[in-house]
Formats: sequence, structure tokens, C-alpha cells
Amino acid sequence: MRSSKDFENLTVEEYTTPAPIIVKASASITTVMKEMQQREIRHLPVVDDNGAALGLISERDLASVKSFYFRADLTAKDIMTADPISVNYHVSLIEAAFIMAENKIGSLIVNDDNGDIYGIFTSTDAINALIEVLRGDAGEEAPQIQDY
Repeated sequence: MRSSKDFENLTVEEYTTPAPIIVKASASITTVMKEMQQREIRHLPVVDDNGAALGLISERDLASVKSFYFRADLTAKDIMTADPISVNYHVSLIEAAFIMAENKIGSLIVNDDNGDIYGIFTSTDAINALIEVLRGDAGEEAPQIQDY
């Protein structure tokens, strides 16, 4: 069985879901909905024209829009959670989990060493890591719960 020390040595990079899909702040709400539904993803980074993260749209954000005030003229910028918290992909799982718990959030944007968006680390990714550590197969290819 692995110790908590092993858990401290694991980084978010190993468990982050890569984010090949991003949207610009000007993207229509219809585009955002289609992208998230077709790709079956629950989090979508919103970027400026230079690719820097401006916000994050979650499935919950979309549900609010659909329920209360859907307007076709809304954009990603209108519904995103602004100033998302991000971490470098070398951050330990413990640090990432602490940041998420402290801020009461379900995901982090993960950046590479150049500051570019690498992916999304979600609470489901953290649970997958915990399962692997508890089973003793961290670092091995194991079945995981899918989330993004």
C-alpha cells in the first residue's frame, strides 16, 4: 500500500484531462452548448485572442442559463466564471486538492511551463488519483472515471 508520501510526489499532470477544446470569449452561447454536448465535456476554458485563460464555463453555468434567461445573443464571456484559478502541471495533487477545497471549486485550469492551457483538473480527477493511491497502483494504467 502506498503512503501519503507517495501521494505528495504525484503531480496534477498525471491526472489532468488535456483541454484540446477552448472557446474565445466572443463565442455564442449556442456554440458553447454544442461544443460541450457534442464532446461530452463538463468544463470549457474561455480564452482571449492570445489564448490566455479569461474564464471557465461549467455544466452548472450552462444549466443556469438554460433555466433562467436563455438569450441567443449571450456569449461565453457573459456566462463564464471569470478569473479562474490555475496551477502549473508540476503542482502536487495534495496542493491542487487543497486549493480546490479552500476555494470551494470543482476544477482548476492547468498550465504548462509556458503558461499555456494544458488541461483541466477536476474533483473527479482527484478522486481517480485517490483511488489509485489507495489501491496501490498509482502511476500504472488503471480504469478511471471519466470527467472533463
